[in-house]
Amino acid sequence: MRKLFGGKVNRKNGALRRLASRLGGSGRVLLLAAVTLGALLAAGKLSFALAVNMDGDLLGYVSSREELDGIVDRVEHSVSDALGRAWSPEELTTYVALRAGSDTEDAVADRLLASVPELRELQVVYVDGEAVCAFEEREQAAEALKSLASRYVREDTEKIRFLEEVVVASAVVDARLLADAEEALAAAVTVETRGSVTVTKQIPCAVEEISDSRLYAAEGYVRRVGQDGEESVKYGTVYQNGRLTRCVERDRVHQEPVDEVVIVGTRVHRSTGSYIWPVESAWLSSFFGPRTGFGSSDHQGVDIASDAGTPIMASDGGVVLFAEDYFGYGLLVKIQHENGDVTYYAHCSAILVSEGESVKQGETIALMGCTGVASGNHCHFEFHPGGGEAADPMDYLPACPYPILEE
Repeated sequence: MRKLFGGKVNRKNGALRRLASRLGGSGRVLLLAAVTLGALLAAGKLSFALAVNMDGDLLGYVSSREELDGIVDRVEHSVSDALGRAWSPEELTTYVALRAGSDTEDAVADRLLASVPELRELQVVYVDGEAVCAFEEREQAAEALKSLASRYVREDTEKIRFLEEVVVASAVVDARLLADAEEALAAAVTVETRGSVTVTKQIPCAVEEISDSRLYAAEGYVRRVGQDGEESVKYGTVYQNGRLTRCVERDRVHQEPVDEVVIVGTRVHRSTGSYIWPVESAWLSSFFGPRTGFGSSDHQGVDIASDAGTPIMASDGGVVLFAEDYFGYGLLVKIQHENGDVTYYAHCSAILVSEGESVKQGETIALMGCTGVASGNHCHFEFHPGGGEAADPMDYLPACPYPILEE
């Protein structure tokens, strides 16, 4: 080794020692630096590169002007696409510099992009591949999409989706995409909801009426309760942004109604339940109860006197039970009322109704006379509550409208 390299080494070291002794202290430092720089260049640990500045700020280092032109072309194209208009960077300056290692093209391009004030790295919402809006955070974008979908949720919603392809991705874009982001999103996206709705229609039941002459109208009743029918139709629905676009029948259920049957009484009410005096113009000649003189000692009614032929009226409506001559009563009419009461009209000169005939309150049933055991023209009027024993008619009639003849 000494034989092969020793002479050269000794000669080189000797020359350096002689040069260093001539330069003095500072010279020795400079010489050492030059030696070190040469060694680094020789070892490839330092290299010459173009330092790229913009407005006094260092963007990075490139190996050549051609590499810088390629980076600028790429960034110009990207920024112009993002801004929607032509864009060029401010004037770039370069100078040669020594540095350890080198920047990648992407690193320089990223710094150049970062220098564009209109551009920011945001969470961009792409609809069918087109950037429509942006948000600061990904969570904000997700919440905006969720809010947009919920805007169109209905009570019958079963499924919901976006018709367009919606993607959220991080990108450097025009910061103006932040403005009115939710409105821009709503304008670009179609929210489709699918569900079902059931429409029910009532089918009214018919009412069948059956007449029954044995019953009064108020005594009618429902023999069979009716039930309305029902028709239910289930539809599948499709809405787009809240507007119905499709409605298809899925199922139909039909239930027939059950008709109602009502028994209707047709029997006419003849009685009013209250009573009137049977003669319009007369006088009261005898009261109910014990008496002396002509006739029975236990008087079963009241005597209403007037001229022969004066009309006698039914005190209330009912059915004629009896209409003929009856011993001391003479010509007698009996009327049974609907509540069971029976009224008598005796000593008539003529009977104008027949047994079984229906009469109304106030209807003329006979003419006043003095047939039977009677001392003058009058109407002997009896009142039998419930058809039983006679009771004082004045307990069932309104106040007496006649003059009273003192016995």
